[in-house]
Amino acid sequence: MREARQEFWLYKGYTLVTAAILLLGAGWQYLTQWQPELGFVPFVRVLGLQLGVETLLVAMLVMPIATSVVHFSAQGARIRLAALLVVALGSSGYALYSLEKRRDPIVSFATRERVDLRTAAKPEAAHEAELAALRATWRLLPEERDDVEIDGKVGGELLAAAHQELARFYKPDEAFAFDLWLSRTERHKLLVVYFEARRSRPPLFLALDRKGNEVSDPADLPSGALVAMRYAARGVSP
Repeated sequence: MREARQEFWLYKGYTLVTAAILLLGAGWQYLTQWQPELGFVPFVRVLGLQLGVETLLVAMLVMPIATSVVHFSAQGARIRLAALLVVALGSSGYALYSLEKRRDPIVSFATRERVDLRTAAKPEAAHEAELAALRATWRLLPEERDDVEIDGKVGGELLAAAHQELARFYKPDEAFAFDLWLSRTERHKLLVVYFEARRSRPPLFLALDRKGNEVSDPADLPSGALVAMRYAARGVSP
């Protein structure tokens, strides 16, 4: 459509400036968050997916809203402009409320990819970081029992101690992507540090009992443990 193309090109200056800022930011991310363990090719792949999604969001949401505001203002349609403002504030407020209700922070796609890639690049160092996180948590657990919730999710100072150990290998945002879960059954007294799996990918986890015995095979976990961890991370009951 000719009018749609004309409207799109009105944003070319803004788009070029935004692209330049994104590219500079991407270079900084590559130097500070991907190096030295991760390569350039995976970085470009993740960056391309991010830019594609962000471009769609700008074209489908930001541009139409901006055009509508200019159009209503030019016509003096104050009621329609006010209605648009109410809808925007309401939807934004609902989104913020939904995020605030989550027990875990939102982990970006890029961060999740880096966790998988960094773990695969140096599996021994990743294992040592996870093991150190579990040991640090076990040392604090008897004194901080209130930080363990009824569904086994571990938080508070216990989780902070685990994240501190994980950050010795992983980047800070990658360390925050990990969760802690405690099995409450007497037969399986296990503490698990885990990274929630995605489709077609196995879960990333390591478990440790009080005696220092490690568990890394899902078959050795209590029945339903992986499902319980997934529900606990999402903040709902199974």
